[in-house]
Amino acid sequence: MQPLIFIFWLISLILVIHFYHWGGWRSFDEELLLEISEQKKFVHINTAYSDVCNLAHLPCGGNREKFCPVKKDLKFYKKIIIKDMSNNCFGENILQQNLYKYAALNIFMSPLHKETTEKLLSLKLENSYILNPLIDTSLFKNNHTE
Repeated sequence: MQPLIFIFWLISLILVIHFYHWGGWRSFDEELLLEISEQKKFVHINTAYSDVCNLAHLPCGGNREKFCPVKKDLKFYKKIIIKDMSNNCFGENILQQNLYKYAALNIFMSPLHKETTEKLLSLKLENSYILNPLIDTSLFKNNHTE
């Protein structure tokens, strides 16, 4: 399945969806991200943690440290692939922080998604919207079986 990486230019509003998801960031120039974040007329939608962690998963589980527990053990060629020679948390990067800080609106999948992202960025994001649950839990019953 291909990741969804879109940038829509709509009149004077930009929707940024999964800017960094699964290597898609390699096809975009950092100057484009800087230009978008400086305009302050964009909505940032992210359904995972790809814009705060440049690894294939979130190895710290959202418990951010100065140095990523995984990057220090990455082989040189993998650091080239992710374009990151440091061992620092990706959420510390000013470009990632600006992507959230300057968005007209950040859209999150759940309260936990928003809270974890804020911890990783060390930011409080007031300009946010949390989507309603995608699953109708009223369709399920607890039969008290084990």
